[in-house]
Amino acid sequence: MRSDCTRTILGVQVQKRAVSAMKVQACLSKHSALIRTRLGLHWVKTDGSSDGGLIVLELKPGASSELEKSLRAMKDVVIKKMTF
Repeated sequence: MRSDCTRTILGVQVQKRAVSAMKVQACLSKHSALIRTRLGLHWVKTDGSSDGGLIVLELKPGASSELEKSLRAMKDVVIKKMTF
């Protein structure tokens, strides 16, 4: 497979969203040039509150791992990576 065809997807699970969301948003904004696609999902309880969320990121080909390292260093954030 050619390296320019490689696709990297990061799944970012944000726990304690009320506490962590601002830090995660700042990190994503800082590294926005590396992100091709972003999809955000949040979990809503029956009472309408939301404790956590999931962000799916498609990174641009050849994007550095600096974004991934920054997210992995955050408390209450879980990262899963897929490469195609």
